[in-house]
Amino acid sequence: MSAHEKRSRLYWKLGILTGTVLCLAASVWPIRVTFNIVARADWVTVAISPQANDSWYMRNVQIFRGYSAIGETFTGIIQPGPGSSLSIERIGLGPLRLRLQADSSQVAAVLRKDSDLLNVVVNDRLVVTSNALNEEATRGSLIALPLHGKFSVGSPLGLQGARHATLLREGKLLLLGHSLLGTSLFDAGTSELHIGDEVHLDDARKESGLIVADYEPSLKVAVRGLATKASVARFGGSGYTVAASVGERLTNDRPLQAMWAILVGGYALLRSRFRSKKGDAS
Repeated sequence: MSAHEKRSRLYWKLGILTGTVLCLAASVWPIRVTFNIVARADWVTVAISPQANDSWYMRNVQIFRGYSAIGETFTGIIQPGPGSSLSIERIGLGPLRLRLQADSSQVAAVLRKDSDLLNVVVNDRLVVTSNALNEEATRGSLIALPLHGKFSVGSPLGLQGARHATLLREGKLLLLGHSLLGTSLFDAGTSELHIGDEVHLDDARKESGLIVADYEPSLKVAVRGLATKASVARFGGSGYTVAASVGERLTNDRPLQAMWAILVGGYALLRSRFRSKKGDAS
């Protein structure tokens, strides 16, 4: 074998080795996943993002400012205070109840009535209730709450009495993996949620969601966030985490499959080339 052929074989082997390392690294690199929580639940909590600018239009609801037991009827826009804490509760076909608690900025919400269009700041705490969801639904109206922040859907049954339990009734986690190469997405699996579960995303950079209350029982919940895993707490168990696996990436990530195909093709070409040269030499 000439010196040129030896160098050529060495370069091919180095190329195959480098390609193998790159393919292995791409395969085991942490998978970015868009988690979609789709559920029906009695209870949702949200830590409102400090950068959020959400607002809701609400008709004929009762509002309670601070810790007052005296309410007033309100129709207009409610804007939750940035960084505030929100809990949303509706058990079955019961009334809807929202509780906004201010953070250190002391702004729970900003109100704008239809009647005067003036912005009114509510400090510390605001409670909103609605007992007329069915009546509003007959008029073609519902309560829809777009939100940005940190979500938790459902609550562990062990933390409350069974009589007034606020449960996640049913739902699922849908996972869409982000390819390491390019902007394509791939199906990274589905996990079923069961009654009594509580679910949240562990390390999401940004979450958004929509909570709907209408003539159907409980709350309709849709939450989306980019994370690496989600945690599910389950009554009577230790809970578990949900994440996309390397197997799902290899099975469904087309750009990664193309990388491996090129590598395997290169290796096959290398073997074929040097086998033929070995045969010619003999």
